[in-house]
Amino acid sequence: MATKHPSRALKKECAAILEQARQWTEAAVLHEAAGQIDAAVAACLKCKNYDKAGILLKSAKVSPKMYLEYAKAREVSGSYKEAVIAYESAKDWTSVVRLLLEKLNNPADAVRVVNESKTAEGAKMVAQYFMKIGDFGSAIQFLVLSKCHSTAYDLAQKHKKMEVYADVIG
Repeated sequence: MATKHPSRALKKECAAILEQARQWTEAAVLHEAAGQIDAAVAACLKCKNYDKAGILLKSAKVSPKMYLEYAKAREVSGSYKEAVIAYESAKDWTSVVRLLLEKLNNPADAVRVVNESKTAEGAKMVAQYFMKIGDFGSAIQFLVLSKCHSTAYDLAQKHKKMEVYADVIG
Protein backbone atom coordinates (compact mmCIF):
# COMPACT_ATOMS: atom_id res chain seq x y z
CA MET A 1 0.00 0.00 0.00
CA ALA A 2 2.78 2.45 0.90
CA THR A 3 4.58 1.68 -2.38
CA LYS A 4 1.68 3.16 -4.34
CA HIS A 5 1.47 6.33 -2.25
CA PRO A 6 3.06 9.36 -3.96
CA SER A 7 4.88 10.56 -0.83
CA ARG A 8 8.57 9.64 -0.78
CA ALA A 9 8.74 10.67 2.88
CA LEU A 10 6.05 8.12 3.74
CA LYS A 11 7.91 5.40 1.85
CA LYS A 12 11.15 6.24 3.69
CA GLU A 13 9.40 6.21 7.05
CA CYS A 14 7.66 2.89 6.34
CA ALA A 15 10.94 1.39 5.13
CA ALA A 16 12.62 2.45 8.38
CA ILE A 17 9.83 0.83 10.40
CA LEU A 18 10.13 -2.37 8.37
CA GLU A 19 13.89 -2.42 8.95
CA GLN A 20 13.35 -2.13 12.70
CA ALA A 21 11.03 -5.14 12.40
CA ARG A 22 13.74 -6.91 10.36
CA GLN A 23 11.44 -7.19 7.36
CA TRP A 24 14.28 -6.71 4.91
CA THR A 25 12.51 -7.74 1.69
CA GLU A 26 9.64 -5.31 2.21
CA ALA A 27 12.03 -2.59 3.38
CA ALA A 28 14.09 -3.02 0.20
CA VAL A 29 11.00 -2.55 -1.97
CA LEU A 30 10.06 0.66 -0.17
CA HIS A 31 13.62 2.03 -0.19
CA GLU A 32 13.77 1.44 -3.93
CA ALA A 33 10.39 3.11 -4.44
CA ALA A 34 11.62 6.08 -2.39
CA GLY A 35 14.76 6.36 -4.52
CA GLN A 36 17.08 5.26 -1.70
CA ILE A 37 19.07 2.78 -3.76
CA ASP A 38 21.95 2.34 -1.28
CA ALA A 39 19.46 1.49 1.46
CA ALA A 40 17.58 -0.85 -0.90
CA VAL A 41 20.80 -2.69 -1.76
CA ALA A 42 21.72 -2.96 1.93
CA ALA A 43 18.30 -4.43 2.74
CA CYS A 44 18.57 -6.89 -0.16
CA LEU A 45 21.94 -8.04 1.15
CA LYS A 46 20.51 -8.57 4.63
CA CYS A 47 17.83 -10.90 3.27
CA LYS A 48 20.35 -12.53 0.90
CA ASN A 49 18.48 -11.41 -2.21
CA TYR A 50 21.70 -11.11 -4.20
CA ASP A 51 20.00 -11.14 -7.58
CA LYS A 52 17.94 -8.05 -6.74
CA ALA A 53 20.96 -6.35 -5.16
CA GLY A 54 22.93 -6.98 -8.35
CA ILE A 55 20.14 -5.53 -10.49
CA LEU A 56 19.95 -2.42 -8.30
CA LEU A 57 23.72 -1.97 -8.44
CA LYS A 58 23.66 -2.06 -12.24
CA SER A 59 20.60 0.14 -12.65
CA ALA A 60 21.55 3.12 -10.51
CA LYS A 61 24.51 5.03 -9.16
CA VAL A 62 25.40 3.69 -5.73
CA SER A 63 28.25 4.31 -3.34
CA PRO A 64 31.45 2.24 -3.57
CA LYS A 65 30.61 0.99 -0.06
CA MET A 66 27.56 -0.82 -1.45
CA TYR A 67 29.67 -2.49 -4.14
CA LEU A 68 32.06 -3.59 -1.42
CA GLU A 69 29.26 -5.02 0.74
CA TYR A 70 27.82 -6.82 -2.29
CA ALA A 71 31.25 -8.18 -3.23
CA LYS A 72 31.80 -9.56 0.28
CA ALA A 73 28.37 -11.21 0.25
CA ARG A 74 28.98 -12.76 -3.17
CA GLU A 75 32.39 -14.03 -2.06
CA VAL A 76 30.95 -15.64 1.07
CA SER A 77 28.27 -17.31 -1.04
CA GLY A 78 30.92 -18.70 -3.41
CA SER A 79 30.01 -16.53 -6.42
CA TYR A 80 33.59 -15.48 -7.06
CA LYS A 81 33.17 -14.04 -10.57
CA GLU A 82 30.40 -11.72 -9.38
CA ALA A 83 32.52 -10.82 -6.36
CA VAL A 84 35.46 -9.89 -8.60
CA ILE A 85 33.25 -7.63 -10.72
CA ALA A 86 31.88 -5.91 -7.62
CA TYR A 87 35.34 -5.53 -6.05
CA GLU A 88 36.47 -3.93 -9.32
CA SER A 89 33.56 -1.48 -9.12
CA ALA A 90 34.57 -0.70 -5.53
CA LYS A 91 38.21 -0.35 -6.67
CA ASP A 92 39.35 -2.91 -4.09
CA TRP A 93 42.21 -4.16 -6.23
CA THR A 94 43.79 -6.31 -3.53
CA SER A 95 40.61 -8.36 -3.17
CA VAL A 96 40.31 -8.65 -6.96
CA VAL A 97 43.85 -10.06 -7.19
CA ARG A 98 43.31 -12.37 -4.22
CA LEU A 99 40.19 -13.93 -5.72
CA LEU A 100 41.71 -14.20 -9.18
CA LEU A 101 44.66 -16.12 -7.76
CA GLU A 102 43.09 -18.12 -4.94
CA LYS A 103 39.59 -18.93 -6.16
CA LEU A 104 39.46 -18.47 -9.93
CA ASN A 105 42.97 -19.69 -10.81
CA ASN A 106 43.42 -16.81 -13.22
CA PRO A 107 46.97 -15.47 -12.80
CA ALA A 108 46.92 -13.69 -16.19
CA ASP A 109 44.07 -11.41 -15.10
CA ALA A 110 45.71 -10.95 -11.68
CA VAL A 111 48.89 -9.76 -13.41
CA ARG A 112 46.84 -7.39 -15.61
CA VAL A 113 45.07 -5.91 -12.57
CA VAL A 114 48.35 -5.39 -10.71
CA ASN A 115 49.99 -3.77 -13.73
CA GLU A 116 47.03 -1.43 -14.22
CA SER A 117 46.31 -0.59 -10.57
CA LYS A 118 49.87 -0.71 -9.18
CA THR A 119 48.58 -2.21 -5.93
CA ALA A 120 51.59 -3.14 -3.78
CA GLU A 121 49.68 -5.78 -1.81
CA GLY A 122 48.39 -7.32 -5.03
CA ALA A 123 51.93 -7.35 -6.43
CA LYS A 124 53.08 -9.27 -3.34
CA MET A 125 50.36 -11.86 -3.90
CA VAL A 126 51.33 -12.26 -7.56
CA ALA A 127 55.00 -12.58 -6.56
CA GLN A 128 54.10 -15.32 -4.07
CA TYR A 129 52.13 -17.11 -6.78
CA PHE A 130 55.12 -17.01 -9.14
CA MET A 131 57.47 -18.23 -6.39
CA LYS A 132 55.13 -21.13 -5.70
CA ILE A 133 55.21 -22.24 -9.35
CA GLY A 134 58.97 -21.67 -9.67
CA ASP A 135 58.90 -18.64 -12.00
CA PHE A 136 61.49 -16.66 -10.06
CA GLY A 137 62.07 -14.04 -12.76
CA SER A 138 58.42 -12.98 -12.65
CA ALA A 139 58.43 -13.19 -8.85
CA ILE A 140 61.37 -10.77 -8.73
CA GLN A 141 59.56 -8.34 -11.02
CA PHE A 142 56.47 -8.27 -8.79
CA LEU A 143 58.50 -8.12 -5.57
CA VAL A 144 60.17 -4.96 -6.88
CA LEU A 145 56.76 -3.56 -7.88
CA SER A 146 55.57 -4.22 -4.32
CA LYS A 147 58.61 -2.36 -2.93
CA CYS A 148 60.08 -5.56 -1.43
CA HIS A 149 63.53 -4.80 -2.83
CA SER A 150 65.58 -6.79 -0.33
CA THR A 151 63.42 -9.89 -0.81
CA ALA A 152 63.69 -9.50 -4.58
CA TYR A 153 67.47 -9.11 -4.31
CA ASP A 154 67.81 -12.19 -2.08
CA LEU A 155 65.64 -14.23 -4.45
CA ALA A 156 67.68 -13.08 -7.44
CA GLN A 157 70.92 -14.09 -5.73
CA LYS A 158 69.58 -17.44 -4.58
CA HIS A 159 68.27 -18.42 -8.03
CA LYS A 160 70.99 -16.76 -10.13
CA LYS A 161 68.62 -14.16 -11.57
CA MET A 162 70.65 -11.02 -10.89
CA GLU A 163 70.29 -9.93 -14.53
CA VAL A 164 66.50 -10.02 -14.13
CA TYR A 165 66.74 -8.01 -10.92
CA ALA A 166 69.03 -5.45 -12.60
CA ASP A 167 66.62 -5.08 -15.54
CA VAL A 168 63.62 -4.61 -13.26
CA ILE A 169 65.18 -1.96 -11.03
CA GLY A 170 66.44 -0.11 -14.08
